[in-house]
Amino acid sequence: MSTIKNTPITMIYGQTGSGKSDLAEKIAEKTGGIIINMDMAQLYQPISVGTAKPEWQKSHIKQYLFDLIEEPVDFSAGLYRKKVSEVIEKYHTQTIILVGGTGFYLFSIIFKIAHNQENIIQNNKPDQANYSWQLLNDIDPIRAASIHPHDTYRITRALNIFFETGIAPSEYNPVFSPLSNDIRIIYTFREKIDLQERINNRLNKFFKNNFVQEVANLNSFWREFVLKKKFIGYPEVLEMLAQETFDEEVLKKKILVNTLCYAKKQQSFWRNLKKKLIPYKDISYHEVNLTFNPIDLYINTF
Repeated sequence: MSTIKNTPITMIYGQTGSGKSDLAEKIAEKTGGIIINMDMAQLYQPISVGTAKPEWQKSHIKQYLFDLIEEPVDFSAGLYRKKVSEVIEKYHTQTIILVGGTGFYLFSIIFKIAHNQENIIQNNKPDQANYSWQLLNDIDPIRAASIHPHDTYRITRALNIFFETGIAPSEYNPVFSPLSNDIRIIYTFREKIDLQERINNRLNKFFKNNFVQEVANLNSFWREFVLKKKFIGYPEVLEMLAQETFDEEVLKKKILVNTLCYAKKQQSFWRNLKKKLIPYKDISYHEVNLTFNPIDLYINTF
């Protein structure tokens, strides 16, 4: 573990579609580094097109934690931290670059909960479709009182904390325990019109690469899983496939709207994380507007 503590880690997080993967690959090119996936959906082998998973197996850059899981099972933040530790332990002499849009995976690299608290009631976790303010109120009335009954995002987040850790959300207090003493976070974002255009172009590419067929080929277990996880695009395609008529343009517009909403949530997560990082001077971070700052220009800082 001492080797990991002394290993510099760069984590690239930001809005979906903002250009995180391109930035990570160019940093890896310049530094001879390795890339570690930090996107939950890209962990799973059967889903690729709709997750914008890179062709990591064909790349000359070493890339890890892609296509790691072949079954529709949860992958907790604690387990993610463990897997990242194993990769860094092996390649600690190289530049380590984590990249992806899953905020609580990033969070797990910096903060930690006690191992004996993890997943203690995971097997009794209800389907997220059954999550409600009333359920949260029954479990933790203190936290429920601070959330509007229609704020499904915060309700879901609070209930996930409880069912994944066994700790009441109002008592959940992660411990500052970064994997490394040298962590730099790069937050990427773009102006709204620019981001929307990039997401539109990416959606067109998805559909040309048989995204609909990928979703149609999923078995019932995977379909249930992608619905539960709400991986952007997959629930929308499944809903359209269940209808009598299939309208690709309507489908694209729905996915676009939901993707932009997800980008806003990622932005909110980042703002909240910055507040939590204020007391910890060992963690440096940079915000990069890739609409006005070309990637190649930023690469010069490495």
